[in-house]
Amino acid sequence: MNHDDETRTVLLDILRIGILRIRLLGWDGHGQQCAIEADHLHNIPQLIQSLNLEQLLYYYSIERPAFLSSIASNTNQFKSYWEHLAQLIHKKPDSGENPRLSAT
Repeated sequence: MNHDDETRTVLLDILRIGILRIRLLGWDGHGQQCAIEADHLHNIPQLIQSLNLEQLLYYYSIERPAFLSSIASNTNQFKSYWEHLAQLIHKKPDSGENPRLSAT
Protein backbone atom coordinates (compact mmCIF):
# COMPACT_ATOMS: atom_id res chain seq x y z
CA MET A 1 0.00 0.00 0.00
CA ASN A 2 1.47 3.34 -0.96
CA HIS A 3 1.43 6.50 1.15
CA ASP A 4 -1.64 8.01 -0.59
CA ASP A 5 -3.63 4.78 -0.29
CA GLU A 6 -2.69 4.44 3.36
CA THR A 7 -3.76 8.03 4.08
CA ARG A 8 -7.07 7.50 2.29
CA THR A 9 -7.66 4.29 4.26
CA VAL A 10 -7.10 6.09 7.58
CA LEU A 11 -9.43 8.92 6.56
CA LEU A 12 -12.08 6.40 5.47
CA ASP A 13 -11.77 4.67 8.84
CA ILE A 14 -12.28 8.00 10.64
CA LEU A 15 -15.32 8.68 8.45
CA ARG A 16 -16.74 5.18 9.07
CA ILE A 17 -16.33 5.45 12.84
CA GLY A 18 -17.87 8.92 12.84
CA ILE A 19 -20.92 7.79 10.87
CA LEU A 20 -21.44 4.89 13.26
CA ARG A 21 -21.17 7.31 16.19
CA ILE A 22 -23.76 9.61 14.58
CA ARG A 23 -26.11 6.68 14.13
CA LEU A 24 -25.76 5.64 17.77
CA LEU A 25 -26.14 9.20 19.07
CA GLY A 26 -29.19 9.70 16.85
CA TRP A 27 -30.91 6.56 18.10
CA ASP A 28 -30.21 7.76 21.64
CA GLY A 29 -31.84 11.13 20.90
CA HIS A 30 -28.69 13.27 21.04
CA GLY A 31 -29.27 15.54 18.04
CA GLN A 32 -26.81 18.24 19.07
CA GLN A 33 -24.02 15.70 19.49
CA CYS A 34 -24.90 14.29 16.04
CA ALA A 35 -24.44 17.77 14.57
CA ILE A 36 -21.03 18.11 16.24
CA GLU A 37 -19.96 14.73 14.88
CA ALA A 38 -21.21 15.62 11.39
CA ASP A 39 -19.38 18.96 11.53
CA HIS A 40 -16.19 17.05 12.35
CA LEU A 41 -16.65 14.72 9.37
CA HIS A 42 -18.05 16.92 6.62
CA ASN A 43 -14.69 17.85 5.04
CA ILE A 44 -13.18 14.37 5.11
CA PRO A 45 -14.50 13.32 1.66
CA GLN A 46 -12.62 16.30 0.14
CA LEU A 47 -9.50 15.30 2.06
CA ILE A 48 -9.77 11.77 0.69
CA GLN A 49 -10.15 13.12 -2.82
CA SER A 50 -7.40 15.72 -2.79
CA LEU A 51 -4.86 14.54 -0.18
CA ASN A 52 -3.78 18.17 -0.01
CA LEU A 53 -1.15 18.55 2.71
CA GLU A 54 -2.33 21.99 3.83
CA GLN A 55 -5.92 20.76 4.17
CA LEU A 56 -4.81 17.63 6.02
CA LEU A 57 -2.75 19.74 8.43
CA TYR A 58 -5.72 22.07 8.95
CA TYR A 59 -7.97 19.11 9.72
CA TYR A 60 -5.46 17.61 12.14
CA SER A 61 -4.34 20.83 13.82
CA ILE A 62 -7.54 22.91 13.84
CA GLU A 63 -10.68 20.88 13.10
CA ARG A 64 -9.79 17.82 15.17
CA PRO A 65 -8.97 19.80 18.34
CA ALA A 66 -12.14 21.89 17.88
CA PHE A 67 -14.14 18.67 17.68
CA LEU A 68 -12.43 17.31 20.79
CA SER A 69 -13.23 20.45 22.75
CA SER A 70 -16.90 20.45 21.78
CA ILE A 71 -17.91 16.77 21.94
CA ALA A 72 -19.35 15.36 25.16
CA SER A 73 -18.85 11.69 24.31
CA ASN A 74 -15.67 9.61 24.48
CA THR A 75 -13.50 9.82 21.35
CA ASN A 76 -11.12 6.92 22.05
CA GLN A 77 -12.34 5.12 18.91
CA PHE A 78 -10.54 7.74 16.81
CA LYS A 79 -7.28 7.84 18.78
CA SER A 80 -5.23 5.23 16.89
CA TYR A 81 -6.44 6.55 13.53
CA TRP A 82 -5.51 10.12 14.41
CA GLU A 83 -2.07 8.96 15.57
CA HIS A 84 -1.59 7.07 12.31
CA LEU A 85 -2.76 10.10 10.30
CA ALA A 86 -0.25 12.32 12.12
CA GLN A 87 2.54 9.91 11.19
CA LEU A 88 1.45 9.89 7.56
CA ILE A 89 1.14 13.67 7.35
CA HIS A 90 4.68 14.12 8.65
CA LYS A 91 6.20 11.20 6.75
CA LYS A 92 8.37 12.02 3.76
CA PRO A 93 7.27 10.24 0.59
CA ASP A 94 9.39 7.42 -0.80
CA SER A 95 11.08 7.99 -4.12
CA GLY A 96 8.66 7.50 -6.99
CA GLU A 97 5.66 8.17 -4.75
CA ASN A 98 3.17 10.89 -5.42
CA PRO A 99 4.53 13.95 -3.60
CA ARG A 100 1.13 15.44 -2.70
CA LEU A 101 1.64 14.80 0.99
CA SER A 102 5.15 16.18 1.08
CA ALA A 103 5.71 19.73 2.25
CA THR A 104 6.55 22.11 -0.56
